[in-house]
Amino acid sequence: MRKINTEDVFRAARLLKALDIRDELRRFASAGAELKDAPGAGKEEAIQELGMDVLLTVLTAASDAGIEAGVYALLAGITEKTPEMIKCQSLDVTVSDIRQIAAANDIAVFFKRAGRLTPG
Repeated sequence: MRKINTEDVFRAARLLKALDIRDELRRFASAGAELKDAPGAGKEEAIQELGMDVLLTVLTAASDAGIEAGVYALLAGITEKTPEMIKCQSLDVTVSDIRQIAAANDIAVFFKRAGRLTPG
């Protein structure tokens, strides 16, 4: 697995544009920020529910075959696998790959900084 490079960022940006879920992602980010600072009981369950909402929103939007292929290509490049390998691997492996990508590249910090650069 390699670090995310500039090409990956632009490929991901094209996918997000095609998904047309920018407003939903902003709402999820705001909800996540609120949850981060929320006190105690029920916080973990609320975070899991938010994560499931994000996942379902992205999966539903990415159900178009062209976008699906783009997701495979993006993940394949970063994980140094082929798109066909990504397509055929178990969901557990894909989720693990995404977690490793996020951890290795400090995705949360990236999106926080990127959010400051975008208008609105």
